Amino acid sequence: MKKFIIPILAFLLVSCSKDANNVVKNENILLGKWQFVQYLGLNIDNPIDGTFPPVTNGFILDLKEDGTFNSNEFVNDGYAATTYNIIESNNSIDLYLRYNNSQTNQNIEHKHQIKSVTTNELYLSFYETMNPDGNDCKYVKVTNQ
Repeated sequence: MKKFIIPILAFLLVSCSKDANNVVKNENILLGKWQFVQYLGLNIDNPIDGTFPPVTNGFILDLKEDGTFNSNEFVNDGYAATTYNIIESNNSIDLYLRYNNSQTNQNIEHKHQIKSVTTNELYLSFYETMNPDGNDCKYVKVTNQ
């Protein structure tokens, strides 16, 4: 009987893992251009899809294999995208994006919790000091790497 329980438990543990865990096993799924298309509210597990209208011409996030990225999100504020990291800790997988303003020599870092990722959609929760609960954002894949 024990011979059957161990494989079944192993299967259940693997089957119940979060979609975001695919990122750690295959970071290549994140590579490429993603376009921001919609704010979803504070909790992706209970999305308020439709409350916020879709974003037209949302900014692009282009994650590259070498750990650098491009984004036009803060270009009007003088910031250029530099590097990113993916870090797994305490039941979450986080994407850290770093920007630099060459005029003021100021660096900023944004932490996003990866809520879910597929080959076509990415859901991130943005954390900041004023809003520790984050805002969930939906991105769609524009191109692969």
